[in-house]
Amino acid sequence: MSKSMNVVLFKYTNAAKKRLMQSIEQNDPRLGITDIREVDALSQHISSKETDVLIASTSRLNERDLHKLKEMKQLHPSLFIVLFFKDQKSLNQRVYEINDSLMHEDHISALPSVLNHFNHHKRPDTTNRALFRTDIENSGAVQDSSNWKDSKTVRQKSEQKFRNIFENSNDAIFIHETDGKFVEVNNEACRRLGYSRAELLNLKPFHIDSEKHAQITSQRIEHIKTKRQLVFETAHRTKKGQIIPVEVSSRLIDFEDRQCILSITRDITERKEAEFEIQKLSRALEQSPVSVIITDAAGNIEYVNPKYFEIKHHTCHEVIGHKPHIFQAEYHKKESYEHMM
Repeated sequence: MSKSMNVVLFKYTNAAKKRLMQSIEQNDPRLGITDIREVDALSQHISSKETDVLIASTSRLNERDLHKLKEMKQLHPSLFIVLFFKDQKSLNQRVYEINDSLMHEDHISALPSVLNHFNHHKRPDTTNRALFRTDIENSGAVQDSSNWKDSKTVRQKSEQKFRNIFENSNDAIFIHETDGKFVEVNNEACRRLGYSRAELLNLKPFHIDSEKHAQITSQRIEHIKTKRQLVFETAHRTKKGQIIPVEVSSRLIDFEDRQCILSITRDITERKEAEFEIQKLSRALEQSPVSVIITDAAGNIEYVNPKYFEIKHHTCHEVIGHKPHIFQAEYHKKESYEHMM
């Protein structure tokens, strides 16, 4: 290499980092290599220090990482991004949008050639980057799997089909890591809570739970990690502070090569309002100063209120399920019975 470069390794495990650094440093020990694990720290580093090359593995990048990398690329056009992929499951449209060199992990030995090629071309800007990428591929530095490009269209169509289902759901859908960080949210989640997608991806579940429920959010996450699923009621707090009662169905899933929690959230405001009205009517019957008897269509008694038992000395067993004629014997006149009915 004609001159040293500043390289950042993003979210690499110790074992993978060691293998990658051995491949790079044996070709040029002058490289300045920085290891960063968090995307916010990465953004700050690139903004404050000159960075030539960013290297990451698609299998370890979540939706928020890709979103932030795209922002960095727009703010720093000269940043060269090399993405390694393990299998086609980790490839999506955002990966295609942000990478300058896409390489299979089995071909890590080709990385020095890519970096040499990059250094030789003196950090291509956005106007000649596409030509530069083609030049790299033609040079043989990038060795891709034979069926990757052939399957790209089919994969994109499949992803788009499920993306449409995800985005057009009437329920709010959240996917977050087991530490709580959101990695995917759909349109309904953004609309209902009043946040932009970027804002939600910077939050965790306890940020959108009401104050009362936020205290047990971590307990629920631990339960899901152990039992793999949980259905529960909670209340969400919108950006403006409105409280919305919701029913949440959560399940542990494998998402982009790691465990995440998928939560489908239904607004149950109307159900809660109906339940409240029923409770009001129930309290009115329970507290009524007169006896109330309710029968089914066949005339069998289904309910009598407490006032009845204050007046009469029947037990529930003697009344429920019987017809009202059981009261007739207590009245000497037929009109009295009819009046009671």
